[in-house]
Amino acid sequence: MAAAESFPDHARPFLRLLGSRALWLHRSTLLDVKLYFLHGVLVLIAYGMFEATSEVWRASTVSALAALAGAEPRLHAPHAIVGSLTTMLQIIALDLGYLALHYC
Repeated sequence: MAAAESFPDHARPFLRLLGSRALWLHRSTLLDVKLYFLHGVLVLIAYGMFEATSEVWRASTVSALAALAGAEPRLHAPHAIVGSLTTMLQIIALDLGYLALHYC
């Protein structure tokens, strides 16, 4: 049984459109693909910068909290775990910013 035979009749024109050269070589589609890859590269750069600067953000946060609440407690967490957690929080903040900008 061929793959096209397993789809309902109303889906066949859509599948033909997806496989058409006119769709994939249209200038709008080419621009979308370029922007998709550009966005991917920019996100990788942003995440790389988050990872590279997470220790700076951690030190700044510890300094600010020490100024607000006094001496820091003696919880010794490995820097890799704290840096990774900070990076995760930055990524969540970035994604929530994308969400807010998309729907506002």
